Amino acid sequence: MSVPKLSVAMVVLFVASICMAQGVGIPRTSRPPSNPRPAPSSPRSGNTGQPNQPATPKPVDDTFSGIYRFDSFAKGTLTVKSVPAGTTVTFTGVSDALAKSFSTAAIGDILNLQGKKTNNGVALATAAVYAPKPGEDDPRAYVFVSKGQATIGNESFTTVNVKKYFDTVVFAIPNTFGAGNKRVPDAAMLKMVNALVAGELVEIDGPSTGNPRVAHMMRSYGNVTVAKFSKAIRQTNSAATQPTAPSATGKVVGMTVINSDQPTSFNIDPASRFASILADKILRFKEGQVVIIRTTKDASDSWIIDVRSSPVQELPKPKTALPSNQPPSYSPPT
Repeated sequence: MSVPKLSVAMVVLFVASICMAQGVGIPRTSRPPSNPRPAPSSPRSGNTGQPNQPATPKPVDDTFSGIYRFDSFAKGTLTVKSVPAGTTVTFTGVSDALAKSFSTAAIGDILNLQGKKTNNGVALATAAVYAPKPGEDDPRAYVFVSKGQATIGNESFTTVNVKKYFDTVVFAIPNTFGAGNKRVPDAAMLKMVNALVAGELVEIDGPSTGNPRVAHMMRSYGNVTVAKFSKAIRQTNSAATQPTAPSATGKVVGMTVINSDQPTSFNIDPASRFASILADKILRFKEGQVVIIRTTKDASDSWIIDVRSSPVQELPKPKTALPSNQPPSYSPPT
């Protein structure tokens, strides 16, 4: 029997079917992708997609402003301490004209310094001086300015405008439910605020942000003394019928401080519910430590409301013109 002859086309088809069955690809003529990706331009700038386009430079803020405590000034160099950290900072090249603006500053006074940043540091342009009231360095102490009104949401609040150094802050008296379920200011806080006079210190505890800030607590700061702690006053009863007598180990009933080289004593009100807390505070003070003492007075005595360590461990100095270490051209303002 004769075998039929296979054509070339049939042989190619037969080989192709075997290759496909075994997963063997057949070489194909290469062709470019349907969506070729363009070569990146170099360099590119910003979001314009255009080469060699320089980015728009951001404006440089070269202004300077800061709150500091005055420490000293000599030969064009102003030495201050940062608030509240107390880090020493020096500014050099202070002009005679600028020095005149803080010529009456005492150690511990607040300076509001403004100027311009330079490659060599800061070139000061202005300096405003503020002498804190005794006790104002307490972080929760503010100087009362006035009373006002403000609306938060749909609710009206009585507000207290106060100052801390150069800044004005507004606190709101929290509202409570009054007669007829009406929202009214907290009665105790409102009574205290109504008794304040401009320039008086008030203690306020509240949030650090907001306008106004709803206060958690407000109370009159009382009379203030800033002095160096000397010692605790202890007394004991030798008998139930005898008066108290000084003792080295008795109950703490007060403290002695030194102010202007004169010793002064302050007593804890034995009827105060904070008497034991105040005694514990007094026991923690060290001799020579600067403390802020708040007192109230009744018909019988002055009693300690609160006492705490001062953030500024230096007593205020008398207001005097800058000393003779000024530049030769310096002269006090007239």
